[in-house]
Order: sequence, then structure tokens, then C-alpha cells
Amino acid sequence: MITNLATSIQQSIAANKFYPPRINKSQSIDRHTIIADRTGGDVFANQIIIVEAQAGQGKTTLVHQFLEHSEIPFIWYQVGCEDGDPVVLLTALNLAFSRKIDNFSSPQLNSILENGQVGPMDLQGCANILLNDIDVALGDDIFLVLDDLHLINEAQFTNQLLDYLIDTSPPNLHYILISRHPLKLDARAIRKNPYMIYLDSDDLALGLKDIKILYNNILGTDINRRQAEQILDITNGWIMGIVLAANPLSSSKKSIQPDNVMTRKPDLFGKGLDSFILNFFQDEILS
Repeated sequence: MITNLATSIQQSIAANKFYPPRINKSQSIDRHTIIADRTGGDVFANQIIIVEAQAGQGKTTLVHQFLEHSEIPFIWYQVGCEDGDPVVLLTALNLAFSRKIDNFSSPQLNSILENGQVGPMDLQGCANILLNDIDVALGDDIFLVLDDLHLINEAQFTNQLLDYLIDTSPPNLHYILISRHPLKLDARAIRKNPYMIYLDSDDLALGLKDIKILYNNILGTDINRRQAEQILDITNGWIMGIVLAANPLSSSKKSIQPDNVMTRKPDLFGKGLDSFILNFFQDEILS
């Protein structure tokens, strides 16, 4: 039984960190093939998938669509700044596997976490205990999704822990790593893996067809090819920019006019965005 410090840490971890955001399918473009096409039909042939793109490119939605469409077992964990403490991350991963995998338990790790004396030199040993217990309980292939990893980019010990976990995981444990910025991980499975799938902002950018679908079917504003080309030129396919370009017209449902399209690219990280559009974008388009 986990008590004391371990229980305190568990109780501090919000329940929604173990679930992907809900997606309103009627308000999103299905783009699962962006990942599926890279797998060559064998979704488990690649142990690691990295999706690294700027804010508002639909990283989380894309990964969730891929997992759902492929009916792939997965464990989701939404990384937060608190996971910069490697003990918090260990506790969270232990809890994540306990919630998802039947018959999984790690009594030795629970005891260590309960004791509350985990130092930097103890992290690899704790990782070994966790991975061995995962290996015993895990029958089929599964993905562990770590979303928003950029939030712990500066956490040296946590990154070292993740490096070790990735490099020493059993072969049926696969990773999808999502980040806004380049990861500061040094795992061999990332550096020396010719089969790793890597997607960036260019891969996630919308094309002309996607822009027309977004406007015509989701934003309720009819546009033609020429107008879609203009929007693409302005936004470079950046999804949040495209939604913002529609802002003056989205409520009135008027046909888009070239002069009404934004003539400069908005801040790529969404600073100072109108709160209504930002909420609409997060909740309905890229949840």
C-alpha cells in the first residue's frame, strides 16, 4: 500500500493528466494519415514517434486521431512543470500503468517512493524496477504518449530518467513524444534510430485541400481555390493562423474577401490572441 509521501504525490496529480483532450470530431479535420503513412502499415515497427511543432499546429489532435483510427492501445500522460521533479514523473508513470494495464503492480517501487528517499543516483534503479514490472504485466504492444514534453526541457534529472526509460524499455513498449520545442533528450534510441518517425511544423501544415475543408465544412465560410491559396500564402498552413484569418467572418458566415484576410502572420505562439478565438481554437479545432 502506498502511503505518506507517495500518496501525497499521487493526490497532487490531476486525473485529467491521464487522458487525451476530448475532440469534437465534427469540428476537426481527420489527419491521422500523416502518421499512419509513415508507419508503412506496421504501426509498431517504430519504437519512437516524435511530433515537434509550434503551438497551434494540432499535435495532440493528430496523435489522438492516429491512435483512435488505428485502434492502438495507449497510455496517455500530460506532462506538466511539476514533472521536472523525476520522483513526481516516476510516481505518475507508475500510476498511469496501474490504471491502464491489468494485473500491473510495482510493490518494490511503491515501497521506495513511500520511503521518500530517492536521489539522483537511485533513478536508474527505480526505472529498472518499473520497467521490469511493466515487462511482466504487458502482453501486447502499447504506446506511451508523453504530451508537452517541452515543459520539462530544462529538468536535467528528469530528462536523464526519460533517456534511460526509452533506451531500456521492453520491445513492446513504444513512445510518442510531443513537444513545441526541440527535445533535450539524449537517448540512443532517438539519436541512432534510422526508423524513428519525426514530424515537424512543415509536416503538420495544412494544404489547400485541408484549408478548404476547414473553412467550408467547419468554419462555415465558403472559399474558392484562389482564396485558399491566398490564405496558405499568408499562414504557411499554420492552423491557428488560418483560424484567426477567418475570425472577422466566422460569425457572419459571409463569403471570404481577399481584403479581409489577415495580411501579416500572427505571433506563432499565440501571445495576445483574442480570448474567444483562442478558446474556440483550443476547444473545437485542436483540442
